[in-house]
Amino acid sequence: MGCDRSRGALSGLEVLPQAVAEPPHTFTFGQLIDSGILVVGDGYRAKNEELGGDGPIFLRAGHVTDSHISFIGVERFKASHFSRVAQKMSRPGDVIVTTKGNSTGRVAFVTKDLPPFVYSPHLSFWRSLKPEYLNPDFLRYWSRSHEFRDQLTGLANSTDMAPYLSLADQRRLRIVLPPALVQREIARTLSTLDDKIELNRRMNQTLEAMARAIFKSWFVDFDPAADDQPWPQRLGTIGELGTIGRESLSPADYPVEFFDHYSIPAFDEGKIPKAERGDGIKSNKFVVPSVAVLLSKLNPRIPRVWLPSISAEQRSICSTEFLVIVPMEIPDGEFLYSLFCSSEFMDRFATRTTGTSGSHQRVRPEDLLRMEVAVPFSKAREYYSATVGPLFGKMAQTLQESRVLAALRDTLLPKLLSGEIRVKQAERMVGEVV
Repeated sequence: MGCDRSRGALSGLEVLPQAVAEPPHTFTFGQLIDSGILVVGDGYRAKNEELGGDGPIFLRAGHVTDSHISFIGVERFKASHFSRVAQKMSRPGDVIVTTKGNSTGRVAFVTKDLPPFVYSPHLSFWRSLKPEYLNPDFLRYWSRSHEFRDQLTGLANSTDMAPYLSLADQRRLRIVLPPALVQREIARTLSTLDDKIELNRRMNQTLEAMARAIFKSWFVDFDPAADDQPWPQRLGTIGELGTIGRESLSPADYPVEFFDHYSIPAFDEGKIPKAERGDGIKSNKFVVPSVAVLLSKLNPRIPRVWLPSISAEQRSICSTEFLVIVPMEIPDGEFLYSLFCSSEFMDRFATRTTGTSGSHQRVRPEDLLRMEVAVPFSKAREYYSATVGPLFGKMAQTLQESRVLAALRDTLLPKLLSGEIRVKQAERMVGEVV
């Protein structure tokens, strides 16, 4: 039995490897589809008049990141249109792939705890119909592998148009499948790491929500904070609280140095900066100092505010799409972060864009510094930082743990898929850190 089954549909499921010791086989998605093992589908083209109700969620590509699916700001169909969209509804176990534009190739996984939703046209889904032959969790991890990424690069950029991955292109994808038992073991080992990363992400969401609630109570709703009295405030500007950091460098000038790279994609994929070598970062970046808040000036209707946890081991840099705000006083870092995260601030910040619509909308640094805000007295800001400091400290600790877990997952993934290391070896390594 040869390893390459690229000529038409499979002649029965018996060609798939079953015994643990049997070597993997290579198949195209088209073969798996034609054999009833896999479904590859696209999304529903919604009309404006179908939206605006309280029915199924309509998930657009912008809500899909490589770490999770965000439901913030999603639209819903009118309940009366359910029958029209039922065939494009998500199911637990689906792998989601973005298929158009610069975001082509982002992948996510539909877990059992997610609400059902309808796929939009710029999304495709991969659905295993026979998990006993193609494990959905294995397919999830394969979508993150170099085997898929290398093929994606060639397919998505095969024309002079914007990157695009058609259904026909997806039929040509080739996947190496080990026996089903091995698939399950690989997926279970890697899922242990991802489950812990997801738990950490949710824990940090809870901690951040606690800090935001305190900020709103003290500085928006003016509830008593100390001595049973609200904190006094005065009208001031952002420029009184911080300055704009403008130091930049070209990472390519330091080709073998590793940087903590705070990028827009890294923010969207779970707010974990990526350790990257200088020769892999092509454009100039801002230097992130030891105390700073990053505020995205790009399309501020999508809030992106980051409080970096700076490592002493390597330099931190960020995309020039971020404004680097350095607090005048060190304790003001937590206050500025919470201020920028508040809906009251973001609503006003989003009105200060210049440029055309879409991806060209940005806020100029000087416009941020001139923004008028209520400025609590220094004692109030210090008290706030002291109160929420332990929360942010725990968030930084949890984030660092997730970075270690993600690095181990990304190291194990190609080695497990290629058979370079065995599952039992990987399990021992995972057990040491989880």
